[in-house]
Amino acid sequence: MKKRKSMAYSLIDTIHRFEKFAPPSLASFDYVGLLLGDARKKVERIGLTLDFSLLAMKKAVKMNCDALITHHGPTEFEMPVLGNMKEKIKFCAQKNLTVYRAHLNLDFCQGGIIETLCSLLDFKTQGTTLRYGKHTIKNGVRLSEEKLSLDEVIRRAKILRPRTLRMAGPKRNRFERIAITSGQGFFETFMGQLAPLDLYIAGEFEQEAVRAAEDMGITLLELTHHASEARPLELIATKLSKILGVKVIFIETPDTIHSVDEVE
Repeated sequence: MKKRKSMAYSLIDTIHRFEKFAPPSLASFDYVGLLLGDARKKVERIGLTLDFSLLAMKKAVKMNCDALITHHGPTEFEMPVLGNMKEKIKFCAQKNLTVYRAHLNLDFCQGGIIETLCSLLDFKTQGTTLRYGKHTIKNGVRLSEEKLSLDEVIRRAKILRPRTLRMAGPKRNRFERIAITSGQGFFETFMGQLAPLDLYIAGEFEQEAVRAAEDMGITLLELTHHASEARPLELIATKLSKILGVKVIFIETPDTIHSVDEVE
């Protein structure tokens, strides 16, 4: 019996299916779309990765991917293109690797990164509608009103396999009203709209957010940007294989951030 060949579709048809799952209209102020390559090419295998990095691109080529969907990446290429960015563009051109960016739409969509993160952390949540400047964001942050101990919250966070876990703000042993989002999601404006909060969980601290949380009496838990988004993407890759009709492979680029002894 002959080995059955994988189904091949044009990338543009595959993108149409993807954008039904993660509509760009969910984040119309953010760039979603083709970064490099030709959308008319045929694809049988697509890589899904967190970062627009040379390592991810090299892994995608090694794994015989025709295209790469990257969560992070530039919204435009500043001219002249120099240094590492030039190397990435050159590599993709040489290897005929097409790259597509899906950022906030993949965060906010049903079954996307934030909803999947909450599921991995075993939180029962409800969506929110928040203002971000002049924009309205739906389901960019999710809320839970479960009553949990600090030990239980930490146990759940460790399921993501983060390299580090850090906390800021007031020390508490119990939480009742908890906000959850991914990535660089600790924004003062969100805290103010969601208050009162006991705990805010996201991926990456900024100094301004820490000070705002202290002012408002909110405890912060940092999962690391990588763990808060890469772990959900692993599950989303499997889901996308069924939705897109082509093989979608999660491409891991390890987190190299780690802790050293605290300075006294």
